[in-house]
Amino acid sequence: MILGMAALACSQQGTGVEDPDREQTAGDSLLPSEISAPTQTATRTVTASATATPNPGSYFDEDHNSRVGYLLPLTVQFCSNDDLIIYFELEQPSAGFIFYRQESTPLSDAFYLTLNPEETIHLLTLDGLQPDTVYQIDVGLTTGDGRYGPPAWRGEPWGAVSVKTLAENPEQLRIGIIGDSGFGEEVTYKLGRMMASSDLDFVIHTGDVVYKMEEQSGDPFLAYWLKYYLPFKPVLQHMVLYPVPGNHEYNLAAMWEELPFYYHVFPSHPGIDPLEQGIDGQRRWYAIEIGEIQFLMIDSEAIYGAPGRAEMQAWLEERLRDDRFDVTIPVFHIPPFTSGIYTEEGIPFQQLWHQLFVEAGVPLVLSGHDHNYQRLLVDGITYLISGGGSTVLYAMDEPLPQSQFFQRISHYVVLEVESDTLELRAVSYEGEQLDQAVIQLP
Repeated sequence: MILGMAALACSQQGTGVEDPDREQTAGDSLLPSEISAPTQTATRTVTASATATPNPGSYFDEDHNSRVGYLLPLTVQFCSNDDLIIYFELEQPSAGFIFYRQESTPLSDAFYLTLNPEETIHLLTLDGLQPDTVYQIDVGLTTGDGRYGPPAWRGEPWGAVSVKTLAENPEQLRIGIIGDSGFGEEVTYKLGRMMASSDLDFVIHTGDVVYKMEEQSGDPFLAYWLKYYLPFKPVLQHMVLYPVPGNHEYNLAAMWEELPFYYHVFPSHPGIDPLEQGIDGQRRWYAIEIGEIQFLMIDSEAIYGAPGRAEMQAWLEERLRDDRFDVTIPVFHIPPFTSGIYTEEGIPFQQLWHQLFVEAGVPLVLSGHDHNYQRLLVDGITYLISGGGSTVLYAMDEPLPQSQFFQRISHYVVLEVESDTLELRAVSYEGEQLDQAVIQLP
């Protein structure tokens, strides 16, 4: 297998229902019939080109905040070898610019995009970039004195985002894996800092991004600020975090404007055929393509009675048959096999998907949901569970004979992808290597 250029394809549909975790209150989920069609509240802007110098960058003052702040701070939602997709939401419409440049380039020579001054939500594509190059991205909004400053975020600076594009033909990928992190605990802050310093290309989140949003009195923006953006700030300012939805993303308290707030934080990607975006245009499942490897990012809640199950199954089967890819790694929240407390919840996935994975030669499946670290080997497939992104941890229940390793500990995982191997290394919150395994690729 040769790793090559990166692309992303989305196919999304359906609304999942919740299968309660132990720490969740009863009756805190929505049935499919209770979830209405989404309401369109703002236009998401897509820009595919930019203007070169001369530009207003000479009037940008990074030390003085603009009058308008963020509701959702600047993040990069997708990165390939030649483009980046960025996203943020403002408190109110504002005139301003996006400045982006190679780190060695002065701001006065930056490219820039002009923001639509009538919009608050900005979903933008920066294209024509150089491979394997760090780009710094700044948002500059008017400060009222003829200058531009960065938006503050709840009174705190967010700052620039600096992300490295993928190499055109990467010989190796380093990927962080974490899940079930969304309590806003100090250990999650620590794991975020550790991942940010681990020379990763991107991070995969195995679901349950934010828990107990009712603790923030119905303010989903505050809940994500405290439990996602702040703990993962070191990651989000330097790389992409690709998530899958977990069951807690569908809690009643997690709903906002008739949809899980998760889909407001992680919108569908521009540039994808609308017919492949699903019936409601949300990023419920999607594929990350990097050369001859694909990560299939799946909404496991669609299996529990939600609309879109048949469509997602058809998409998955078609993806598994796609001969453009030598390696396929599915990612979804609920594990098919576990020695923890969720054995019965995995049975539908065993019945629906395990044999498909075997026939397709899938080497590795990533999940969360069980709050621990597990590695199992079933019919030649390594099933990895990484649900230890907090201190809310679950013990072993009935050990399966396929279990290779189990530990109840806060952790993250580094996955190294090379031409002929996948190497897994689990790291505790104290920096100790918990487990290591090498998967040989055909």
